[in-house]
Amino acid sequence: MNHRYLQKGFTLIELMIVVAVVAILASVAYPSYKEFVAKGRRAEAKSVLMTAQQWMERNYTESYRYDKTSAGTSITALPEHLKQGAKGYEVEFPSNVEITRNPERDSFVLEAKRANLMVGDKCGNFRVDQFGRKTLDSYSGFANEKAALEYCWK
Repeated sequence: MNHRYLQKGFTLIELMIVVAVVAILASVAYPSYKEFVAKGRRAEAKSVLMTAQQWMERNYTESYRYDKTSAGTSITALPEHLKQGAKGYEVEFPSNVEITRNPERDSFVLEAKRANLMVGDKCGNFRVDQFGRKTLDSYSGFANEKAALEYCWK
């Protein structure tokens, strides 16, 4: 048997076919992966937001108001332990809502505001108020607000 003609390795065409297949798979998989990660971060933000809402409600049962604790201390920001766990979001009283800059006695609005890698997320900023109303601020890419709420708050 003559060993001069045995092929060792790949031809350039075989290598190009493999590269093309990998590129096609990556172009499909990467956007799906990004949306999967974004959904996870949105779920974390909503969970932290609901925990902060419950904290506000517990405070209300003790002091009969949202703006102060039972010890009389003004509530102008959430405690740090309530803000943790929402990667890509900052949970706070939104500065562009008048009642939350100086919270009123009987109302509040909490917001999970996009930050870091989530800045361009299509769901925008999540909000919840003292009645448990769930809203969105600065969302994009949806036909209407109802569609955005159904997709983002589910």
